[in-house]
Amino acid sequence: TSEVNLLLTCRMHAIHDHYSQFFNATHDIGFNILYTRRMTPPAYDAEGTWLLREELQYMLEDMPWFDGQNLYDYYQLHMRNFGKVLTDMERRGIRVDAKDYLAGVEVQAREDRKGHVEAFHKWAFEMIGVDGLAINPASSTQLCAFLFGGAANLKTKVRTETTRVFKVARDEIPDKAMALYRERDAQPNEQSSDALDSDERQPDEFDSMKAAQLKALCKEYGLKVSGKKAELQERLRGHFLAVGQDSNEMQQDDFEELPTDELKQICVTRGLSPDGTRKAL
Repeated sequence: TSEVNLLLTCRMHAIHDHYSQFFNATHDIGFNILYTRRMTPPAYDAEGTWLLREELQYMLEDMPWFDGQNLYDYYQLHMRNFGKVLTDMERRGIRVDAKDYLAGVEVQAREDRKGHVEAFHKWAFEMIGVDGLAINPASSTQLCAFLFGGAANLKTKVRTETTRVFKVARDEIPDKAMALYRERDAQPNEQSSDALDSDERQPDEFDSMKAAQLKALCKEYGLKVSGKKAELQERLRGHFLAVGQDSNEMQQDDFEELPTDELKQICVTRGLSPDGTRKAL
């Protein structure tokens, strides 16, 4: 059977001029074999396969190759030994040293993975601090938030959240990350306390808005519109706080020197309207 398949492959590589003749011949032979299988004992399968092999050999012998040789010579020279290898592999299987070689490969693979994870955590720590040490590289949602947070959906134009909170089991967080978390929590954070006190003393305009108004504002600035009212408020506060911080990084004189096209591009990247005069931009 393997030799028949190889003969068919060799014959089909030659085809175009005699394709119709070849198809009709193999169709008739195949029909006869099918008829034999359905109407006679299974022992005739071998005979039918052999007859097909003989017919294919005759066809290849009628097709010239080069230097007085035909395609059956090509098959004997380049393809027959390959068929023997395939049948031997199927009959015997492939010998693998599972006791020593595979065991060693598994150990090496685990060490390589550990090294890659450590390199990733080191890089993530440089990017976002201690949270980078706690990221699970096997979590697609965590990687998406880390790598693509703030990116806009090409279809909906809604921007993904730049900050997300994940509930992670204690045993999944590396000891080094936990130690840094404890060290960070032990330090007083006066700035955060002042910010909380300021929020309590000075309610902003988002507190008086309804959920529909908050969603409309989120949509206008390309933010996610789902969630409860409190989530919408915090999302908008975070957006405007980030915009305000980014704006302070560039002096007004720098804006005056920029061309109009660059001013419009800056407005787009910061979620502002790119319309209006140069002075408005």
